[in-house]
Amino acid sequence: MLEKSHESIPQPLPISAPALRLRALVVDDEEMLLRLQISYLKKMGLEVEGVATGEEGLRYLQDHDADIIISDVRMPGPVDGVQLYQWVRENKPELVRRFLFASGDLVGLNLDEFFLNTGAMCLQKPFKLDDYARAIHQVLKSGGTPE
Repeated sequence: MLEKSHESIPQPLPISAPALRLRALVVDDEEMLLRLQISYLKKMGLEVEGVATGEEGLRYLQDHDADIIISDVRMPGPVDGVQLYQWVRENKPELVRRFLFASGDLVGLNLDEFFLNTGAMCLQKPFKLDDYARAIHQVLKSGGTPE
């Protein structure tokens, strides 16, 4: 569960990447969660770009690189998180293993087969920030880091 008090937010483990500045893209239509994730990732030592729609995420990725993409699954507009993932798979396949879904509303989406077939990680909202940090570390480790 997300903690609301700043005093109870655990300090994240920094990403250990000397001389590298890892970049994260967060895509979430819930403004409070977007701001929280941006703030927490910055405390972890990442450069962060946050956008509120899948379309904005797609536009960002057309012109920029990212070392990790954290996206909600269900978002308003023509591009949801699954469609963003599919675009990444087709256009920037090197980022597929660096994609993390963070979603709280998967009811009725029947995505079990999608997650099974793609191997994409999904962190269920509300999540504890310690679990969020572990998932970030795991995705960066499994997806590799830039050389």
